[in-house]
Amino acid sequence: MAKKKPTTVKPVPAPSKPSAAKPAAEAKPAPAKAAESVKATVPAKTTTETAKSAASKASAGAERRAALRAQQEALAKRARRRRVLTAIGVIIVIAALVAAFFWYRGWSKGTGPGTGEPSLTSTAQQITPPHGNSTDPAQQAWITVPSANTKPDALIVDIQSDYQCPYCSLFENTYAIPLEQLNADGSIVLRLHTRSFLDEGVPADKQWSTRAAMAAACVDVADSSKFGDYNNTIYRNQPQEGVGFTDEQLTVAFTTAVGLTGDALARFNKCYNDRETLDWGRNVEKNNKAAVLNANPPQKYLYGSDAKFYYDDAGKLVQIVPPEPATPTGTASATDTPTGSPSPSDTPSVTATPSDSASPSASPTPTGTQGGIHSTPTMFVNGIQFTLDQLFTSDGQNITPQVPTDSASLLMFLQYIVNQ
Repeated sequence: MAKKKPTTVKPVPAPSKPSAAKPAAEAKPAPAKAAESVKATVPAKTTTETAKSAASKASAGAERRAALRAQQEALAKRARRRRVLTAIGVIIVIAALVAAFFWYRGWSKGTGPGTGEPSLTSTAQQITPPHGNSTDPAQQAWITVPSANTKPDALIVDIQSDYQCPYCSLFENTYAIPLEQLNADGSIVLRLHTRSFLDEGVPADKQWSTRAAMAAACVDVADSSKFGDYNNTIYRNQPQEGVGFTDEQLTVAFTTAVGLTGDALARFNKCYNDRETLDWGRNVEKNNKAAVLNANPPQKYLYGSDAKFYYDDAGKLVQIVPPEPATPTGTASATDTPTGSPSPSDTPSVTATPSDSASPSASPTPTGTQGGIHSTPTMFVNGIQFTLDQLFTSDGQNITPQVPTDSASLLMFLQYIVNQ
């Protein structure tokens, strides 16, 4: 019988020992959740705010760049201006040197007063204008504007002016018409001292003040009724100082403007072309510039006043000794201040008048050398000086009359000056 194989019994592994239980680990928060927690405590910038911030920074940067460009442009502009001014300065200096050179050469050739010879000459017989104050050369000083109605108590108004003087033109163009109206109705006697001091040191072909004064005197010779109007016409057409009048203006344009025609015009042309009043004009200048005693009072000196003017060695006015008080003339009292009465102003300095030069000194001992009137315009009424500062006012840019320009107001002003 067959033998059975013994059955192999596989050992059953012993059950493993249960492992000791590990303590539970602390739960760690997930990183993502922590970040969310932090974000939750800080408000997030909106998209609009971020855009505004970026725009603001960009704008500030643009402004800084613009300011820098403006600064650079300003610096460049100043540099260019300095270069231009330097070039202009060099040109002016060169021009001045050239002008001085040719001026000296002109004098050395005998074309100017540096030779001691008169610049303008005449071979004609010299005459005195019919309304000139004197036929004596040592007394010739003014032409009286004609009037048939002069009153016994008329105020005497003396005007010292040069036809090239800009402020003379200001005065004449403002007050010449009312002055002539007062002269025509007999309220004043108007005496014009036509000066030519601006011709000193000027060559013959540029002695325009002398030529204009000579022409005005010739009008008095030809037709005295046109004298005042011709005087005004010269001032209304005054060129820039140093440019001067032309012979065509003096003999054609101005004579036409005042209506000088026929025989009167022919007489004027002969007088002017022959320079028959040349000596008259020179004597007027000389006798007004010096303190020449007047042979025919009431005024002590030919320039129209008893006041004494003193100058230093450089010719600057240093002292005015006023005339002695006179008996009041006219109807206005010292308390009747006219409209536009005298008041201080900043009118530009003009000439040798108390308003822009030394005030009259109370010192009994005069200083300097006595002389006449060395500059224009200078005005007197009954020997009392009145000035541009009293007639005009200025704001620094514009000069306007403060005494009204009608004849009645001007007469009141003149009476006030006499009686103050």
